[in-house]
Amino acid sequence: MAKHSQETFLECPFTVMVDTAEQMAYSFRKMRADADKKHAIWMVKTVRMNCGRHPHSLGDYSIVGAYGSVAIERKSKEDAWGTVLGWTTGWEHDRDIAGRRERFEQELANLNEIESSIVICEATLGTLVAQAPEWGVKPAALNGKIFFRSIISYQQRFPRVQWCFADTPKMAENFAFRWLYRYWEKNMKGKEQWDSTRTTFDSEPLDSGLQF
Repeated sequence: MAKHSQETFLECPFTVMVDTAEQMAYSFRKMRADADKKHAIWMVKTVRMNCGRHPHSLGDYSIVGAYGSVAIERKSKEDAWGTVLGWTTGWEHDRDIAGRRERFEQELANLNEIESSIVICEATLGTLVAQAPEWGVKPAALNGKIFFRSIISYQQRFPRVQWCFADTPKMAENFAFRWLYRYWEKNMKGKEQWDSTRTTFDSEPLDSGLQF
């Protein structure tokens, strides 16, 4: 029988905007507040909205009321390889649609123009380089080299766009929430009432380990 533990829940002061094209979107469940709020669990509201399409795309996540000022572009391991290495599908080629790398670079250019933007990858840079797969006629080692050099190029060409290479998808999700929270705290806090708490009994075991 599961042990009941009393938990305090706190309504998140902002609503996360999630792009309608985002698959398996972050839920931001079990994100905890700090000690001043007794480590309550944030209740994070999300809403699906269009964050733009090529050539006007602007990330996958933002804050309602701050779209065009703060944005997160999320990359799974496979998506990071596909976009940076420019793996174009036959469907795209047949329709003369811009390739994935070209679309990504345009998005980086868009993100470079706003106040606060970041690309969050769900794997470390070392993993993405060392485990880069073969593609077409290019061997894995060459793809790893291309990926590594491309990241350096992007960081210099688009210096206002930050990069985070997280150890795990869960850490990437946590980083995304903290990034948005800090933006709200430094730029939006105090503009509206937001403090709303409730206490409940939660029988579901919480994640253990470090809290970020």
